[in-house]
Amino acid sequence: LKNLAQLPAGGTNLRSALEAVSRLVPKPNRILLITDGLPNNIRNRGELKGCPRDRKGVTRVSGECRISVSLKSIEKLSTKLSKVPIDVILLPLEGDSDAVRFYSLLTGISSGRLVTPSVDWLVGS
Repeated sequence: LKNLAQLPAGGTNLRSALEAVSRLVPKPNRILLITDGLPNNIRNRGELKGCPRDRKGVTRVSGECRISVSLKSIEKLSTKLSKVPIDVILLPLEGDSDAVRFYSLLTGISSGRLVTPSVDWLVGS
């Protein structure tokens, strides 16, 4: 429980999260993923299409790299978490236009659901 109180920092590693969930016994009946955009962190990211080989001085990751990281993150999904629906709540904070397409794919292949609030969800009425 101590780790639950920590605030997230750095990039998002979706593959690492899915691997951790796949090791749970028993397997979950459903996964709920809450995110604000595409993942941008994975081991050996420099080997993927559009990603810089050297991480030194890199503060932003290109859209092409984030798509590569996203697809690499779920490549083993069918073997590790087959038949586990993944529901996604996508919070539109970054203006990440490719995120909705990727998470639509993810929820589609896992028989999950995608929910994203309207763009003005933070603005009071």
